[in-house]
Amino acid sequence: MGMVSATKARQADNIGEIADALVSVGYVTLDQQAKALGLSRSTAWTVLRPSHKASGLTISVINRMLAAPELPQLVREKINEYVQKRLAGVYGHNRMQLRRFAGRLSEKIVPTVAEQIKWLLDEPGPQKETPGSRALNHPISHRT
Repeated sequence: MGMVSATKARQADNIGEIADALVSVGYVTLDQQAKALGLSRSTAWTVLRPSHKASGLTISVINRMLAAPELPQLVREKINEYVQKRLAGVYGHNRMQLRRFAGRLSEKIVPTVAEQIKWLLDEPGPQKETPGSRALNHPISHRT
């Protein structure tokens, strides 16, 4: 497998984790998944199908999903992991593409790294409010 196809396969796997997370929390039908993601049925179908995964998620779709009021926390974490990996260049995007992607992320939805660091250093504890958490139910993923 070539380098490009390996990075695209990794990207497809990470998008597949979003679909798997939806199913694991009980969103098994396309209607349920679309509603949870805040997308139309056709957009949800396109995003969640294997034939689309190699091209990645557009910034507008990511912003809409993260703004969805019914988005389960596990799914939010998987989307945030995808965003973090994309910003780190894991999926083979060049610097210009990454800058453009970062510039179009909704700051209200995805906290900046500086905000994450400030939040982590300020006051540790499970009840600490994260940037944007009032409206979005803790967008920063925590791993133990």
